[in-house]
Amino acid sequence: MRTIKTAAVVVLAAWIGFATPVLAKKGGNGNGGGGGDDGGTTVPNAPGEIAVSDNDFTSEMSLDGTAYQPTLAPADADPSNLTFANGERWYLTTKVTRTLPMFEDGVQTDVVEWVDVFAVNSLTGQQIQLTDFAAAGWYVDYRSLTWARDGQDSYIACALFDESRYLVVVDGELGFEVTDYEYAPTPLVLIPYSSTAVDNAYRAGLPMPLITSTAATILPHAPVGSGGSGSYLAREFSVSADGVTGAYMTLDFIYRETVIFDVPTGATLAVIPDARDPSWSPDGSKLVFATRDTVNVFDTLSGVTTVLQTDIKREQSNFWNPEFSPDGNYILYSSQHPQGKDISFEAQVMNSDGSDRVQVDTRFREATRWVSD
Repeated sequence: MRTIKTAAVVVLAAWIGFATPVLAKKGGNGNGGGGGDDGGTTVPNAPGEIAVSDNDFTSEMSLDGTAYQPTLAPADADPSNLTFANGERWYLTTKVTRTLPMFEDGVQTDVVEWVDVFAVNSLTGQQIQLTDFAAAGWYVDYRSLTWARDGQDSYIACALFDESRYLVVVDGELGFEVTDYEYAPTPLVLIPYSSTAVDNAYRAGLPMPLITSTAATILPHAPVGSGGSGSYLAREFSVSADGVTGAYMTLDFIYRETVIFDVPTGATLAVIPDARDPSWSPDGSKLVFATRDTVNVFDTLSGVTTVLQTDIKREQSNFWNPEFSPDGNYILYSSQHPQGKDISFEAQVMNSDGSDRVQVDTRFREATRWVSD
């Protein structure tokens, strides 16, 4: 399913924690951008399509706002990097597959809806169930469900709540007991299905054999964080293209951190305070992320973080959703634009070194992923 390159792990082990950030240099070709320059006006001719959440559904379009294509995929679903017949993509999401009675002190008080992983065809809306985790008490969070970032969608990465300890059998039926409920473990899991396998089954009119908890790969890493509750769901979890390094964001009430870890061993390599929305470069060597005041790139080989954009008074602040282009040459991100007492929301694109910042279509502020053509 993936290749583990141990040489890269040795290099990663050479740095500890979070290196001191450095500022990117200003400048470029006169178009502005980079480390706080005024934005330019020429949108680069960048490859790929950008998936954008629009109300309840997702649309796709090029960076210049053209080639607009509405889809039947739900909002916030993760699109496949590959396209298939007629330009279709497969989007990952969750859907309710069963309802369990909830018990407290042996008395039913409510019901619990359980979900599983589905792939949704962008043009037909066809939904294909891929997992049967509900039977094992695994609850998948749709915000933690992604195709492999290896360019081929060769597996699915997800984070979930393992609620198996609370499953009970009452009068011969499966139920959920919450009397002594505590925060459940949140394992990181790889599902051995590719977008190509899904599409092949779809074209053949065949169902996908459902992946159960015993067929999924549980990574040897328990999500960590410094929040107060002790429950750390790894949102936006993904693995680098080479399969060596994993990254995710923890969200515990108001606490946000980005955690980077070694996939083979599970060892935590770095915890980056206040960092959110981590996203890999296509080659897996860099991780872009945002804070309230900055857009940054973390180099996995050196452990050095470079600040690409900073808060600019009356121009940009409160950054989120940075995303590399499919060729790794550009980064798209969103920010707020203070205008007196009002605030507008904007999207910007820049070179991957932070130079030549340009404002682009405001619809991209809800971008979920930048994928190949």
